[in-house]
Amino acid sequence: MAKQQPSAEQKQLDTDIWIIPLVTLGFLLFYAAIGNQLRDFVTDSSISVIPRLLLNGAIQSDVAGPGITIVCVLRKEKFTYFGLIRKNAFKAIIGTIICFVPSIMYVFLSGQSMVMSLSVF
Repeated sequence: MAKQQPSAEQKQLDTDIWIIPLVTLGFLLFYAAIGNQLRDFVTDSSISVIPRLLLNGAIQSDVAGPGITIVCVLRKEKFTYFGLIRKNAFKAIIGTIICFVPSIMYVFLSGQSMVMSLSVF
């Protein structure tokens, strides 16, 4: 039995599967290298909770998003193909804020460390 050669689409998918984890690993290694500085900033209670929260959010999105974004840009695919649409986006953002604000208020008003509070969620 002859081994079947992978199609062009299969080769493209193999490349995509490698791009996503390699880019993610790159971001994880970068954040691991500067982890002490990040931890010092996030646990510094003299800094407002908002910049610390924004930094945490940026780190999480930087780990999750760039690999997939790079693949979409290379393949010239639109995010709408994967279900990301503008319809009801405003409602989704408002809903997210409404659900998230109580948690942030609790952290801010209780004076807890941001790292300790986020580990609960």
